[in-house]
Amino acid sequence: MENVILIVEDNTDNSLLVSKILEHAKYQTKVVETGKETLEYCATTTPALILLDISLPDMDGFEVAKALREQEATKNTPIIAITAHVMEGIEEESKKAGCNEYVAKPFMPKDLVALVGKYIQPQA
Repeated sequence: MENVILIVEDNTDNSLLVSKILEHAKYQTKVVETGKETLEYCATTTPALILLDISLPDMDGFEVAKALREQEATKNTPIIAITAHVMEGIEEESKKAGCNEYVAKPFMPKDLVALVGKYIQPQA
């Protein structure tokens, strides 16, 4: 397992913002934009944590989370769902799909860093 946070986000501004927030907090990040890229990356590398946008261009984040939970290497990897779609039932659906946590956009940077810190420690 690599000590990398995989950011799955198809919006470049959002992925840049999240990676800058986490890198400032001394985390190493890798960004992918689609569900397919996520599954391909995780087939060869196990990230320490996955930040998963629910709205992706090729498949939704729930499908990605379910697929990750079926892979031996990522079945226990923490997954935090991130979405701007704050509708009734989304949090429950993300948990059912295998996500450990749920974060609604917009979020406070310190809250994201604290949530990530529940699962992995920053690099020295």
